[in-house]
Amino acid sequence: MDHQPTGHVARSARAGPRAAACPDRLAHCVNDAVRDVRFRGKQRYEAVAGRVHLVGCGRADHAGLGDADVLRAVIAEKVLPHDNGAGADGNRHFYGFECENLGNGKDPWPEVRLEATERAAAAVCRHHGRTERSVVGHLEWQPGKADPRGFTTARLREWIKERLKQ
Repeated sequence: MDHQPTGHVARSARAGPRAAACPDRLAHCVNDAVRDVRFRGKQRYEAVAGRVHLVGCGRADHAGLGDADVLRAVIAEKVLPHDNGAGADGNRHFYGFECENLGNGKDPWPEVRLEATERAAAAVCRHHGRTERSVVGHLEWQPGKADPRGFTTARLREWIKERLKQ
């Protein structure tokens, strides 16, 4: 089995009432992951301040089932087709980045956080010899998912492409 991730799923953390009241959302995120296996969904957590924290390693339940055609396009680094299926296991293929944001399309994405996302994803791509085409948003992978909201993964791929030229 090939467990080398072939891509990156970008998603936004939807902070619930408990998280909104918690000044340390990273601790909240990690504590949920420790307490409940359903929350072990990310390898990296990106905080508002633009810091990227490694909070897990190995397989994580973050991408879930998604479109097999999208997976093939990511592996081949081709333009992504529309996601219309959910039969392929993305967890064994993708790294998960949980980005702190309310996920409502109105909560701002500070430049420092977007740059941290760009840099971290570019580093993963560079490490694996991949291009920006290996980066996929949750909404591009799985029907019915809407995250990330507030920026597009297409735009993130443009930034990563420029970063990889450096």
